[in-house]
Amino acid sequence: MVESIGYATGGAERIAVAIASRLDPDRFRSSLCVTRWDEEGAARDDVAGAVVDVEAAGVTLRKVHRSSRYDLAAWRPIIPVLRNETDVIHSHMVGSNSWGAILGRLCRVPVIVAHEHMWSFDGSRARHFLDRDLIGRSCDLFLTVSEQSRRSMIELEGVNPTKLEALRNGIPDKPGGDGARIRTEFGVGADEPIVGSVGLLREEKAFEVLVEAAKLLADEGRKFRLLIVGDGPERNKIERAISTFGLSDRVILTGMRRDVPDLLAAMDVAVCSSDWEGGPLSILEYMQAELPVVATDVGGISEMVTHGVTGMLVPKRDPQAMAAAIGGLLDDPDEAGRLGEAGANRQRAEYRLEAMVERVETRYEELFAASRRR
Repeated sequence: MVESIGYATGGAERIAVAIASRLDPDRFRSSLCVTRWDEEGAARDDVAGAVVDVEAAGVTLRKVHRSSRYDLAAWRPIIPVLRNETDVIHSHMVGSNSWGAILGRLCRVPVIVAHEHMWSFDGSRARHFLDRDLIGRSCDLFLTVSEQSRRSMIELEGVNPTKLEALRNGIPDKPGGDGARIRTEFGVGADEPIVGSVGLLREEKAFEVLVEAAKLLADEGRKFRLLIVGDGPERNKIERAISTFGLSDRVILTGMRRDVPDLLAAMDVAVCSSDWEGGPLSILEYMQAELPVVATDVGGISEMVTHGVTGMLVPKRDPQAMAAAIGGLLDDPDEAGRLGEAGANRQRAEYRLEAMVERVETRYEELFAASRRR
């Protein structure tokens, strides 16, 4: 169960699609339930592409047409499926985790797995209640994407530690991209470095801080371009920051793209400017592409990026530190290459999609064998 694939490049949505699509078909029959289906959003290229991938993998796509979070009647077609055809519910993010906990218990589904991908842990008491008393008590397993997230849910929310497990995200192997094509498309010269960042344009991504860092680099007289790849509700805010800092000729907002490997191949430095994160897939993609990474030291990022070894960590909301780290890598291509190679080695060793899916399959079977609700 996943809340939405309205922006299918979101990490939680991508992981949900990946797990549903890659479960061993000899052992599992898989469905993907989108708990708030948006017909208008489904026409977008990225969503349509995700749907094609899911159905090509033999996964049944189930759509819940909720008009609001309180539209209980919309769940009616799903109830018989849960009662009669489902052995494991694996939900993603707090909305679907809550519904998975409620419906899973009501329908006596043998195994309920909740999966929390990211949040700041500065939330309201209501959120703490949902994680601790609703989801945490109802589920058989509560997955997080980093050890840091697991600790925070124990220490700040009081979730039962015996239910919590950290599951590292993973990404599939991808071929290298055509960076020259991207440079031609956007009119970037071969001698002009490209700094890039990929992600949904949402509040927590803090792209406006990256834009301010770009302003500081421009004030130093540096020749570079900044690519921000993605779309989302913060686009207007980012566009205003670009205009305010006079960077219209430096910063390119590409919108949603399905050629991310090509875009990464064109970059010289990759940046994650987030205020909070769990285990961002974008950083894993940067590492896989052998890009040197500059990232804010928040959430589980420090478990992925070791400062000075596989990338550079900077404080959040510190454009000066971010600009200094980016500038240092642009000035030292050898160091940038060393960090990029080390990051790629770590990604291949520790953050592969196949390993993540295999562990999920094993836990499904273990929990099902031990369930009293079979």
